[in-house]
Amino acid sequence: CARICPYSAISLNSKVAVDPQACEGCGICAAECPRFAIEINAGEDKAISDRIPAGKKTVDDGKFTPSITVFCCSRSAKGAGDLAACMGYSLPAGLQMVEVPCAGSISLHYLYTAFNQGADGVLVLGCHIGECHYDSGNHRTAKRLPALKALLTFAGLEPERLRLDWV
Repeated sequence: CARICPYSAISLNSKVAVDPQACEGCGICAAECPRFAIEINAGEDKAISDRIPAGKKTVDDGKFTPSITVFCCSRSAKGAGDLAACMGYSLPAGLQMVEVPCAGSISLHYLYTAFNQGADGVLVLGCHIGECHYDSGNHRTAKRLPALKALLTFAGLEPERLRLDWV
């Protein structure tokens, strides 16, 4: 986690230490930390894992609507969703958004939490490659995704239930 921090805010001594003056709160380090020693609080002063909603199963006229948890980068996808709402568009039924500081902050822990909370699928939305505010968050996410899909398969979940896209 220390070597991938874009701001060199992590130091490793007897334990992991984050320099609060250097940290920008992107969460990339927390997602990459092999010991889960870092937890990022983003928005509402609650940990991201504490803000993942329970899945909402809906059936209208006998038609099943899946519950999709969407992790939205606060710098791109969140703004796109807000703009769509301002323009009068509504989100599809069953879609539940969780704002994150960067798509690079999405870890296996967050994915499992979403599925354990009842999500039928998980969508991660981030900045286009080369346009990440935190320099490499979207690259890290794109590299991490195949491994995360493999772990989901190992856990008995279909890898198609996880998708990454750029906004």
